[in-house]
Amino acid sequence: MASETPLFSDFPAVSKAEWFARMEKDLRGKPLHDMRWHLSKDIILEPAYHPEDRPEPRPPLRSQPGWQVGEYVSLDELPDARNRLLEGLQGGVEAPVLRFKRTFSDAEWDQMLDGLLPDAVSVHLEELYSRKQPQALLSQWHGWLKRHGHDPQRIKGTIDVDPLLDESEPDFDALKDIVQQCRKELPGYRCVQVNARIFHGAIQAVEQELALTLAKANEYLVQLTERGLTPGQVVDRMHLSLAVGTSYFVEIAKLRALRLLWPSLMQGHGANGLPMPSMAVHLAMESQSESDMYANMIQASTQVMSAVLGGADLIFVLPANANLKEASTGFTRRIARNVQHILKLEAHLDQVADPLAGSYFVEELTDVLARKAWKLFREFEADGGYMESSLI
Repeated sequence: MASETPLFSDFPAVSKAEWFARMEKDLRGKPLHDMRWHLSKDIILEPAYHPEDRPEPRPPLRSQPGWQVGEYVSLDELPDARNRLLEGLQGGVEAPVLRFKRTFSDAEWDQMLDGLLPDAVSVHLEELYSRKQPQALLSQWHGWLKRHGHDPQRIKGTIDVDPLLDESEPDFDALKDIVQQCRKELPGYRCVQVNARIFHGAIQAVEQELALTLAKANEYLVQLTERGLTPGQVVDRMHLSLAVGTSYFVEIAKLRALRLLWPSLMQGHGANGLPMPSMAVHLAMESQSESDMYANMIQASTQVMSAVLGGADLIFVLPANANLKEASTGFTRRIARNVQHILKLEAHLDQVADPLAGSYFVEELTDVLARKAWKLFREFEADGGYMESSLI
């Protein structure tokens, strides 16, 4: 019969005072406060935390474990584009992002996507050319699905539509039309992108990155609800795109803080209980070395771990030579996707929804970033919001 005795119950409890006294002894006279982490002038973390600091553990910030393995697929010339797509799918990619560098005819769509089984993966669409036409792209995608016997109602994915980033005068009426188009033709698609990668910068400004992400998401909620959509209809079509750098614990806490703050944003719209939009995480390009491809491979592993432990839903890993001013190769693409496969199949990080829930240090850092970001977000909103604030 299994014992009901709590784990480690045979060991005597150690108070915070006793624990810190032992730490000071081991430091041999060096003041313990010298080991504090000064993340910024306003964020100072203790060298260690204790159960006494968090007497009431917080429930996990995420309910479902796992994430999808993403890959960038640049679409320009055929048949190279199709070969790269099939290479990734055969290598275990679960969420290809099709990066269109030009418009394609229906015949080219048929050639490019020959062999794709969209029911088995999520398919993400991105236009990398001027004069984007997301409605036309969605219509072509919908047409391809119908022509090849796939049910558009069952297909999942996203399309990169972010007028606040792409347009000097955002057309929110057109964005509403795109939302309505997706609701009718592709209900599994998210078409309001909150691109927060542009806010990624120094770790000292991570609270500003979070606040700007919230402000941008809130601007879309405000603009689209003013045009007759409900908060639920907007959030159902929204997806977040974030970047992670190399500050391991900060990036973990940043993603967790965003999950912690989301219910507060929904409460402001009278929409308690709306789930967090899908969160796609990309590795920050500026974190890559311009000369050492192998260092980039190792570094990518820690960045992906930050994304996983922070609660990413999709992760896209740059090939290790992305910053070396050369095209990706079959080898660098394979290593990029295998970083994620190893963390799933060998480290089993896809088995726990919120692996760092209860970690005193990470929970404290999560709370500190969330409080700072929320305060800054409210200042942005009081000053006119994302589009009008002079603070942004």
